[in-house]
Amino acid sequence: MAEDHSTTPSAGGSSKVLAETFSLDDHEQAIPHRSPRLPPRRLKQRHVQMIALAGTLGTGLFLGSGQALSGAGPLGALIAYSLVGTVVYSSLCSLGEMTSFAPVPGSFPYYAS
Repeated sequence: MAEDHSTTPSAGGSSKVLAETFSLDDHEQAIPHRSPRLPPRRLKQRHVQMIALAGTLGTGLFLGSGQALSGAGPLGALIAYSLVGTVVYSSLCSLGEMTSFAPVPGSFPYYAS
């Protein structure tokens, strides 16, 4: 009598054909090996969290800009974004000046003390 070689699992468990033809060694051989010329993947948990945070903030800013456009109009939104951009740019320039004047291993709060 011939065996049934169907690949669908029966009600009682997995298929006999799949159990016979697929082993751990076959699975390990099926995984493609990385080429030595590709850069290594070294993302740490903090990198992934920062990417997620940046994506969330970017979406919030995009949606918030629509609310600013509807409330202030295009000219008002442009003036507000220019004003805030000027303040942020001034803060970054002053932080750069403080860092070049007194290079310390600390971060931004060090300059406040």
